[in-house]
Amino acid sequence: MFNLGMPGIGLERQFGEALKQIEENTQLESIIFSLDYLDFLYTREDFERPGQEFIWQNLLQPRGMQQRARDVSSLLLSLDTLFSSIKTMAKQHVTSSHISAYGSHYADSYINIMQSEGIKPLFSQKLKQIAQSLQSKRYVSHLGQVEKNPGLKMFATFLEKTRLADIEVTFFISPYHYTYLHMLNKHNHWQSFLQWKMALVSTIEPYKDGHASLWDFSGFSSYTMEPVDFTQPRKLMKWYWEPAHYRSELGEVMLKALTKSTSSSDFARKMEQSTVRDIIILDQKALLQSAAAWQAFSTQIDGD
Repeated sequence: MFNLGMPGIGLERQFGEALKQIEENTQLESIIFSLDYLDFLYTREDFERPGQEFIWQNLLQPRGMQQRARDVSSLLLSLDTLFSSIKTMAKQHVTSSHISAYGSHYADSYINIMQSEGIKPLFSQKLKQIAQSLQSKRYVSHLGQVEKNPGLKMFATFLEKTRLADIEVTFFISPYHYTYLHMLNKHNHWQSFLQWKMALVSTIEPYKDGHASLWDFSGFSSYTMEPVDFTQPRKLMKWYWEPAHYRSELGEVMLKALTKSTSSSDFARKMEQSTVRDIIILDQKALLQSAAAWQAFSTQIDGD
């Protein structure tokens, strides 16, 4: 199994690295792939970035996957080197998390912040980042139309490549904390988020015959609705570090569901044409039902 759990890289590079594995790893039988809503949002500036059109088109060309991965990796390296250098200089005063040789994410920075400042800064900073991202960009792509959205086009192409290579691929939507979901709603992205789920299901439908599956952990469940206790600011949450990042304990619950293909009514939800509309109805209701919890949380996070 090749688990593409590489934090901090974009969708283009995720697909590129996976295609490279398919070409070069003859023992590869299955892939677990995380899909993030924000990765499927594009602005006019995204389309105008130097080399970006080449990256998208190169991933979709019917050429040898190994050569395509080399081309994309080479261009990404040249672009990423500049951006990484700037980011490194900007973050030199921050204690950074790092990744083990097996791809595990060490949560050193989270632990340090919890010990020194508590949980409120973690949630506050992440929610502000989400808000800034959603507010500062004017998106031009249509999530309901595969041919107009580069992310959905790459998703469809990747499905075809894994089918031809006879590799089982399991996609999943991460369990965002309920405060993250309410931020999407606050900044007018809730309906777009639901539309994205529908688009994923429609795209994967022709490939679901034992080859590809899509699981949704992003609903309002007993896990994602975990309360944030600001009265004990240095006490670790059971499942989350902050709204967008969950702890390894929740990851284990997810892996058990993914590897055993077991679903639950409110957490591990297998998304197909026959289930997605019911899932969306449940999410709509749960958003309203959790409004009081969101209001109480907002009052506390915005207070002194």
